[in-house]
Amino acid sequence: MTGPVEVVPAAVVAAVRLAAFSALGASPGGVNASDTDPSTRHTGVRLDGDLAAVATLTREASPRNAFRPVWRVRGMATRPAFQGRGLGGLLLAEALTHVAAHGGGLVWGNLRLAAVPFYERHGFVVADDVFRIANGVEHRYGELTVPPARSSST
Repeated sequence: MTGPVEVVPAAVVAAVRLAAFSALGASPGGVNASDTDPSTRHTGVRLDGDLAAVATLTREASPRNAFRPVWRVRGMATRPAFQGRGLGGLLLAEALTHVAAHGGGLVWGNLRLAAVPFYERHGFVVADDVFRIANGVEHRYGELTVPPARSSST
């Protein structure tokens, strides 16, 4: 059974990233400097009690767009045994809802090449150039503008 998206501590995110990225033959890169920033939001989904997938949302300037406010989605990872069950989509939808509830803005990320179709299905516009990050995995830059949530006042 899939549980709701929950806020999780940074310490548990690293274990899920390690499992997911190691299965791809890549180093997860350890803990990111932004992981412990108070404005960073780590979320996860449990499946049958196990933390199966995680995502991180940070307040980080885009290297390609001066738009403000800005958010970065990073470190999205699903343990291999739980992939293909829609958990990444659930986490990304929650992240975009969070951004909308906090005034909207630009959401960007360095997207693993293999995950680009996933992000495009969720509305991200993806740049054509391919680049490798420090762990050797190919990425493309992508972004999505999220409007602010509508007020529920009548």
